Amino acid sequence: MKAGVTLLLLLFLFGCEHSSQTTLPPVAAADSTHDTLTSFNVLRIAHLASIGTRSDSLHAIDFVWKDSVGKLDSLSNYRGTKVLINFWATWCPPCQDEIPDLEAVAHHSGDSIKLIGVALDDLPPVFQTVRTFANNEGINYQIVLDSTAVLFLNYLHLKSGIPQSYILAKDGTVKFVLLGPQSAHTFDSCLARAN
Repeated sequence: MKAGVTLLLLLFLFGCEHSSQTTLPPVAAADSTHDTLTSFNVLRIAHLASIGTRSDSLHAIDFVWKDSVGKLDSLSNYRGTKVLINFWATWCPPCQDEIPDLEAVAHHSGDSIKLIGVALDDLPPVFQTVRTFANNEGINYQIVLDSTAVLFLNYLHLKSGIPQSYILAKDGTVKFVLLGPQSAHTFDSCLARAN
């Protein structure tokens, strides 16, 4: 609950500012495990299982998620693929506005990129809320629940709240940090330049 209040305070104070690109600032590392899984059989929505430590300020922090049938997956499994990580929440209007653009990128990029939406919802029932929202919006990319915001706080760029997006090159280095809602064109342009 305290983490949720802290997250809401940070989002209120920093809010979603105008779109911009910036370099990733150094952040503190943390280890965490998440609560047990619910029984929903939705493979695209998963619980954050753990996060790694930052080896340097250029590489993204690895994290592991566990889907509703218990299968583990991780960011590091997608080395060799460009990755777009998007931090968002169901209650965030700018995040909602950005979803069709993320869907468009996921649809026309196919397997050439991995799109991971990290949902910061923290009011119970989190899994059901995010699942219902994702179904209603037709979200068809990987969603990872970060209801304690531990992953977000390790990626957080303090100039903005959510949405925040991180574009990773095939080697796992962070090439772009996008603050605020973005267009499909902006995502595509950054992904094309993330070498």
